Amino acid sequence: MSEYKKILQLLENQNKKLERMNKLLVTISKNKEPKRKIFEKRIKDKIIIKGPTDIIKKIYLESFFVNSKTSSDVQAKMKIMKYNYRINAIHNALERAPFLIKKGKKGNYTYIQKYPPK
Repeated sequence: MSEYKKILQLLENQNKKLERMNKLLVTISKNKEPKRKIFEKRIKDKIIIKGPTDIIKKIYLESFFVNSKTSSDVQAKMKIMKYNYRINAIHNALERAPFLIKKGKKGNYTYIQKYPPK
């Protein structure tokens, strides 16, 4: 009988530990949810710039591409904004932009918006 009581006591102790761990996990998960929401709001309010693609999105939203622009025009605009990227990085980002149309011949491309920014 004493062995039986010891086993029951061990099981009760393990159950208590599991309950404490579950409570801890629940409180941790509750604390993380509001932080994610705050972070998402910050991203929605402000464009986070990680490279030339993000800068092109930003200047597109400022209606920079209403008239056709060359990649050197875009580089000059970026330098005014104090971003210094090589012309080939800017050219690649302009090629990837889904909201721009590329016109012209090889070595003399211009970019203009497909539709106005919202």
